[in-house]
Amino acid sequence: MCYVLIFVFAIITVIHSAPKLATKTTFWDIPTGHCDPVCSCQMDGLYYSEGEQWAKPEDPCTIYKCFKNGFYEPVQKGCWYKEQCHMVNSTWSEGCHTFSCTENADFVYYKLKEAGCSLATGGCLPVGARWDDGCDVLECQLDGECLKTKKVRTGCAVQGTCKRIDSYWHDGCTVYMCANESNSAVTRSLANELMQWPDGNYAILKPQSGCPSDVPQVWSEGSRKHYSAGRNIFSKPLTLAGNYTEEFMRHDFCIHGTTSNSAMLPRYKTYWEQGSYCILRRNGICPRGFSDGYISFDDNKAKSKSVSTGVLPDGDFMTKTGLYFCCRKDGSVLNEIVLPKDENFVLFMQNGETECQTVRGMSHSVEFVTFDGTAKSKHEKRGLTPSAKIIDGDLTLNFCHYKTMECGCSDPSGEFVAVNTEKEINCVIKKCISEMGMKIFKIVSGGCLVNGKCQPEGSRWSVNHGETCRSQTCERVFAGPVTMFEVKDGFPGCRDGAVCKNVGEEIYRGCYTSRCTSDPVTNTTAFKVIKADCPWLDSCKAPNTTWEYNCMTYRCDMNVNGGHYQWNVLPIKYGCNDGNGNCYEVGTNVSGQCFDAVCRLSENKTVVYLDVTKGGCAWKDTCKTVNATWKDGCHDFKCEWIDTKTGFTAIVNATDVSCEWNNTCYKQDDVWSDRCIDYKCIVTREADAVNWSVQTVRLACSFKGKCLAVGKEITKNCVTYKCNLKGDQLRLDPNKQ
Repeated sequence: MCYVLIFVFAIITVIHSAPKLATKTTFWDIPTGHCDPVCSCQMDGLYYSEGEQWAKPEDPCTIYKCFKNGFYEPVQKGCWYKEQCHMVNSTWSEGCHTFSCTENADFVYYKLKEAGCSLATGGCLPVGARWDDGCDVLECQLDGECLKTKKVRTGCAVQGTCKRIDSYWHDGCTVYMCANESNSAVTRSLANELMQWPDGNYAILKPQSGCPSDVPQVWSEGSRKHYSAGRNIFSKPLTLAGNYTEEFMRHDFCIHGTTSNSAMLPRYKTYWEQGSYCILRRNGICPRGFSDGYISFDDNKAKSKSVSTGVLPDGDFMTKTGLYFCCRKDGSVLNEIVLPKDENFVLFMQNGETECQTVRGMSHSVEFVTFDGTAKSKHEKRGLTPSAKIIDGDLTLNFCHYKTMECGCSDPSGEFVAVNTEKEINCVIKKCISEMGMKIFKIVSGGCLVNGKCQPEGSRWSVNHGETCRSQTCERVFAGPVTMFEVKDGFPGCRDGAVCKNVGEEIYRGCYTSRCTSDPVTNTTAFKVIKADCPWLDSCKAPNTTWEYNCMTYRCDMNVNGGHYQWNVLPIKYGCNDGNGNCYEVGTNVSGQCFDAVCRLSENKTVVYLDVTKGGCAWKDTCKTVNATWKDGCHDFKCEWIDTKTGFTAIVNATDVSCEWNNTCYKQDDVWSDRCIDYKCIVTREADAVNWSVQTVRLACSFKGKCLAVGKEITKNCVTYKCNLKGDQLRLDPNKQ
C-alpha cells in the first residue's frame, strides 16, 4: 500500500485552499463606502457580518471569523482527509497506519506518522517486524514509499515440521528435497538420489554386501586375522565379510577418509545423530559427540602369527589385536537416526543395550562373535565400548547388521517399484502408493494387448472378414480382489472403412441410405440399400420430384427391382437461356441486340440451343456486321462469326492492341520518354483476352531542363542536389553546400 499520493494530495489541497498565514494573521478588506455605518468582512467577493464564521468550499477545515472594523482571521485549522476534518496536532488511525495533522509556517498538511502491516489473523506489526505463517517467515518492509509484506524465508511442511530450502530427507523408501520454485517451497521426490555418509575419519566392519559406495574415493579397505584357542562361536546367520572359523577370525574393515573434491559428493548429506551406538576410531580422534573406548583380544600366539593387510582402524596389531572404538550414549535406541539407506552396513551395539539403534529405512538384526580364550587369557576393555562380555576367558562382541528395506511394490517379475513411481505392466500403468502402512499398486490407466499393441480401456476396434466385421472393446473386469483388462467381443456387424457398424445401424453415402443387415442362414452381415435419391450437381433429389435448372425442367425417376435401385434424371420440359436470365420454349423466335435466333432441340433430344439466323457484334450501343473492322482509341477490332457446334455466334476479337499515353498510341515494346522517365508498352495475350500496360523502365529527376539519373548529383549556384527515390516518388534533395 502506497501513501505518497495521499500525502501529496493533502499538501496540494492546503496550498490551494488556505491563505498564506502567519501564526497570528489578520486580514483587512475595507469596502468602499456602501457598508457604512457598519463595515463587514469581504472574501472572494462575498460579505460577512461581524461575528459570522465561514469556510471556503475547497478548504472546509479552515474556519474564518469576521471581527470589528472589517477584519477577519482563521479561528480553526485542520486537515481534510477522506471527507473528515482533523484538527492541527491531532492524530488518527486507519488500519495499521497512524496519521497526524501538522502546521508548519504557512501550511497545514497531514502526514504518515507510523505505518504497519496487517496480519491475516488481525492485528498490526510495525516495519521490520517478522512473523511465522506456516513454514514461511514474513517481514513488514517499507519499499521506497510503499509498505509490503515480504517472504524472507520459506520451507516445506512435512509431518508437522518445517524443512528448510535445499534440505533432504527420506521416509524410509523415497528421498525428498525441499526446493524453492518461484519463491515458494515445493516438496519434490527424487529418484535414485544417493545419500552421503557423515564426513570425517572413522571405520566400520565390512558386511558381505561390501563397503558403502556413496563416494568410492573416500573409502578404503583392510583386514586383521588373529587366532584363538580353537573354539570360536558365531551367530547364525553371520553376515560379516572376512573369514570366521573356530580357529581364527579375519575381520574386514571399511575405512572412511576425506576428500577435497566437493563436486563428487552427493547432495543429501547425513550426520552422526544422537543415539546409542558405536563405530571404529580412525586417525586418533572420534567424531564430535563420541567418546573413546578400547577392547583387545589376547591372541593365541602359539598357533600362528597374526596377519594385517590394507588400511586399518586405530588399534594394536603387533603382539595382540586391539581395537579403538567411538561410542555415544546421548539418545534412545528407539529414536530413529538417518544414515544412507541404499546399502547394507554394520554398527556396534552400545554397551548395556539389548537392542540396536533404530535407523530410518533400515531393518536390523543382532549378531555376535565369541573369541575363544582360556582362563588365563588377558582380554582388555576400557572406556566407553560396544556391548562386549568377558566370561571364562571368552570375549563376546555384539554388533548390528542393517539391511535395506524392500521399498515399494513388487511387480510380477519380482522387481520392486519405488513408492510414487509409475510403471507399465502388460499395458496397465500402475502407481506404487503407500496406504495404511502397506505398499500397493494403484491402477492409473488400463489397456489390453492386441497384436503387440496396447489398446486403451474403453477403446473400440474391429476385426474384419470381408464385409463382415466384429467389434471388440477393452474392458475392466473384476475377479475378486484382482482387477484385470480383457478383450470383449461384440456382435457381428458391417464393415464401414475402419469402423464396425452394428446390425440395424444406417449409413449415408452419396445419395444412398444403407442399413447393416444380418443373414440368419449364413450368419453373415452386409449393407443393403434401403433408400436412394437421384444425384444432381452437389445435391440429392427424391424420387418423382421435379426441379428447374437453366430453363429446363427435370424429374427424378427411380426403378426398384429386387432390392436394386436404378435412378434416372429425365428432362420433361425444354427451353433456351439467352444468357441474360431469360427463358424461351423450343421453337420460339428470340431477338436480341444485334441478333435474331430460334430456340431449337437437337435430334437426339440431348442439347437445347439458340440457333442464330441473323447476327452481328454489339459494340457501344451499335451493331457491327460480321467481318467488319473498326478502331477504338489505340486498338483495332473485328466482328467474327464463330461455330459453337450448336450454332453460330458473333464475337468481337481484338486484332491489334496498343498502349495509350497522353493521347498517343504506342505499339508493343515501344519505349518513350516523358519528363525524364522512360516507359515501355507491354501487351499480353491470354485465351480470351488481350491486356496492355505501361511499364516504367528508367527513372530520373528533372532539373532545369536536364534529366538527372537516380543517385546522381548536380551542382548549381554552390548547392549540390542529388536525385533520390523515396518509396515510389522521385525527389531532388539538396545534398551539400
